Amino acid sequence: VGGNYSNIVVSNSSFISNATDEKGAGAGLYVSGLRQGKGSLRICGSLFSGNMAYQGGAVYTCGFDADQVEIDRSSFTENGARFQGGAIWSGCNGFTVIRDVSAVGNFAESYGGALWLQGPYPVVQNTTLANNQTKMEGGVGGGIFVEGEGVTLRSVTLARNQAFYGGAIFHKSAIANACLLVSNKATNPYGVMHGCNTKFASSSDNFVFPATVLSSDPNNQPCDAVEDNRDPQLGEVGWHGGPTPALPVGPASPAAKSVRDCLSTDQGGHPRTSPCTAGAWESR
Repeated sequence: VGGNYSNIVVSNSSFISNATDEKGAGAGLYVSGLRQGKGSLRICGSLFSGNMAYQGGAVYTCGFDADQVEIDRSSFTENGARFQGGAIWSGCNGFTVIRDVSAVGNFAESYGGALWLQGPYPVVQNTTLANNQTKMEGGVGGGIFVEGEGVTLRSVTLARNQAFYGGAIFHKSAIANACLLVSNKATNPYGVMHGCNTKFASSSDNFVFPATVLSSDPNNQPCDAVEDNRDPQLGEVGWHGGPTPALPVGPASPAAKSVRDCLSTDQGGHPRTSPCTAGAWESR
């Protein structure tokens, strides 16, 4: 799909078990040609499962010059990329917003097991990224890989992802608020970068469990300047009353009622309390 000055909407659709050729992109959906801030793409209420491409296993979007790319209330499961962006590749300087999304069990060989993102300043909020991975030795960003400067994460759950470096996220200057980083793993033999490759540029109310094991290696930094290392006690990935799979947080979790700057709803569209729960899912 492509076209100058286009406004494209993909709604309530399913893209299952599609594949590209060896170097193809976006086995489920390939969108390019949005230009000069006059184009937009919105994906809403859709399912992408079992798709395979060279990059952007399920979705490849290339927006230019402040084009708008929005992915909302959609589910990405078991998609793969032979290079980068196991579920989603979104770049070329378009504005990308990902909200109320679930990406579970996706993989890329090298970069971004679930998400490969490029600026300016992509936003991910109320989103669950779980059990994603990069497979190759040297692969980075099991959950998210960010090319260039800046990404904002708000109320995101990154759990049980893995990569050689940066099990949860590989970035340069991420902003993270009210996020859960739980049981992410780096497979390198040096014991470094299990959660992140470097500290968040700005952060508040995040949980990182287990605690970063510090060492004299300058490459081994905590994700957050001030980490809360208590176990958020996440449940299992599943359908818990919303349009996309999530990892629930129980009322006894230390992450419950731990955040004061809250979004109005959670990933499932349920109202958040104030104070609210860190991560994509509101405890109840």
